[in-house]
Amino acid sequence: MSLNDDLESRFRTHARYLEGIAWLAGVKPIGQEVKSLQTLKSRLDSSGILGDSGSPTDYEQIHTRLRNSWGTELLLAMSSRWDIDDEFVRLTNTWGVVQAYYVGYHTTQALIVARGDLRPSSHPRTQSMFGALWSSRKLELPPWTLGVGHGGPTNVPSSISIDPNIHGWSRCDNDSCWSLTAKAVRTSRDEKLKEAIRNKRFAKQRERSHDWDLQEAVRLADGKRARSNHPESLPLLTATEKIDVNRSVRTFTVLDYLYRLRIRANYEDVSLFTEGPSDDIASIQLNRHLRYIAASTSLVTELRIRELVGNTRFMSWADAFISHNVPARISIGIAMRREIFN
Repeated sequence: MSLNDDLESRFRTHARYLEGIAWLAGVKPIGQEVKSLQTLKSRLDSSGILGDSGSPTDYEQIHTRLRNSWGTELLLAMSSRWDIDDEFVRLTNTWGVVQAYYVGYHTTQALIVARGDLRPSSHPRTQSMFGALWSSRKLELPPWTLGVGHGGPTNVPSSISIDPNIHGWSRCDNDSCWSLTAKAVRTSRDEKLKEAIRNKRFAKQRERSHDWDLQEAVRLADGKRARSNHPESLPLLTATEKIDVNRSVRTFTVLDYLYRLRIRANYEDVSLFTEGPSDDIASIQLNRHLRYIAASTSLVTELRIRELVGNTRFMSWADAFISHNVPARISIGIAMRREIFN
């Protein structure tokens, strides 16, 4: 397989994963974004998730996190104004995956502070708390409540059968979107699991080396000759040790997957979104899914924040941001969602 073929393969896989996430979030045909979000609000209202406990005190911090999220989303949403230029869309998608992650990151931090907790100071801690806010609730508002832990996918309806072996290029529909999203999250967790297993093997090696040194000290003290076969190879883990390591890795969510894409786009696979698409339609579709994932994640989190800080305060923040940052008569970002909060 050539380098370009490999890039196209990886792009198609991640494009399908993002489509699956957007599908679960309720994306509808082009031109119906507001209707999609209105339907999503109804889903949230009936999900049982609203009703957060907590007493916010640091309103300025909440406001700051929301402004950061709205500004990031605005940059992503503005890319739709020039999506007729494939070269431009390919470039913006490289930053779009980063922006989609940071929308989730900032809104999650805003919700955490709105609940009266301290703002987490790291990406892993924020991602972990996202899981606590959504996937640990045992409720169904996919894709946010969908998690993948050591026992497999969680918060999946009994009517849905997750196919762990689904091909990454499979057509997205009402059933396959669950499996595609679960695979995106699971493969992200698998990367962390591999790291955890390797760290455990190194720890086991250090323990063996330490034990060997202690035994050698006793031997030398007894007047015995020094041994020359100091253990150096990296030991394997037993089946039980592997299970224990798997249990130690927390449940992953869609925010972890978006972070994985952010790292790839920034550092590990910078040509994925510029060289990977086979045609301009693929780039435009991916861009639209990124924008909807950002908008829908914002909406469901904002509704929870509004409940905690009060409608008057929240709307004053939103209106101030819109009046100072969103071009007149352009309905994008928080301005597109403004009417949904009424």
